[in-house]
Amino acid sequence: MGRLSEEPRLRNRLRVFEDRADAGRLLAERLLARRGRKLHLFAIPAGGVPVAAEIARGLAFPLDLLIVRKIQLPWTTEAGFGALDPEGEAIFNEELLRRLSLTQEEIAAQMAKAAAVSRRREQRLRGGRPYPELAG
Repeated sequence: MGRLSEEPRLRNRLRVFEDRADAGRLLAERLLARRGRKLHLFAIPAGGVPVAAEIARGLAFPLDLLIVRKIQLPWTTEAGFGALDPEGEAIFNEELLRRLSLTQEEIAAQMAKAAAVSRRREQRLRGGRPYPELAG
């Protein structure tokens, strides 16, 4: 696991960043030591793109998109009980699922909805390009 990095001047603030671009610029400053390395920078649309764009710009990293999708609760689009990775593999919040009274059919239906959205986004935003091989 990585090392936690904290910026004391950002503690106890209601608004930590001016906007997502500001957050990206501050994160880019923290990553300056990695400039010049062969790295892959991925952004999760839509909110992660403005952050990652500033990092890519500031450190001259190539930017790519990572299409993942929240598996939403049936009664709200704001919360989910898991996520699908680019290959369609699900990762669940097992603790939350234990507390919910979702049936296997409801879980499968929500996964199918998430997969359909993910496929459409993958095609529209990445054009079917394969992801790079990552190791290490």
